[in-house]
Amino acid sequence: MKDITYWNDEIQGQIDNYPKAVRERINFELVALQSDCPHSFDDFDFPVDDSDELEDDVPKFPPAKKKSMKETIGRYAMQLSIKSSDSYRVIYVAKFKESIYILHTFKKKTEGVAKKEYGTASSRYKQLEKYRREKKLK
Repeated sequence: MKDITYWNDEIQGQIDNYPKAVRERINFELVALQSDCPHSFDDFDFPVDDSDELEDDVPKFPPAKKKSMKETIGRYAMQLSIKSSDSYRVIYVAKFKESIYILHTFKKKTEGVAKKEYGTASSRYKQLEKYRREKKLK
């Protein structure tokens, strides 16, 4: 099973402060990636709700979508989008055998492209490439 590496402690703290249902969905998706099940339950439609209530004993999870960020951030970068009462994004790289790298996370505040957020993720992606070259990781 791959490790999960947060680029810095701030990222883990941000995720810890998200609503419970969003946190659980992020963790679910990361465990699926760790287990080499990259698509988890993408095709299922979950109710959009941040409450902790159960409906018919089924937990309410916000839907999640994944997409490549190759053009915006870097070759192997992916974005996990979670739509709840707000939208949340997690930028990660799961391509490498040693770890899943969580580069950035943010709560989307406006419509359109989050240029500042993608700039941060892009910078961290370049730092990740440099780190892997220096460590001679394949």
